[in-house]
Amino acid sequence: MGYGAVLMSAMTSGFAGVYFEKILKTGPTSVWLRNIQLGKQNLHTMFRHINICVKYQHILKAKVSKHLRFVENIKSDISKGFHDTVPSSSSG
Repeated sequence: MGYGAVLMSAMTSGFAGVYFEKILKTGPTSVWLRNIQLGKQNLHTMFRHINICVKYQHILKAKVSKHLRFVENIKSDISKGFHDTVPSSSSG
């Protein structure tokens, strides 16, 4: 299964490279204009992925802060419990 996936990946990558070169050489636009078009598309894709990552980071930060507040409340309750029991047992 793994060898087949690697072979298929290599073949599709090779065909994509050949097709890309054919499009560049036979199209009515120049190579420079085609590079600008491809660069613009790549920038758009990159910024879209960055926005997705930033949104995910904000969601993760909100969840982590919620869990930290929960842990802080438990810690506070435990320390209050210890504080209430320590003076009563040491007053002897």
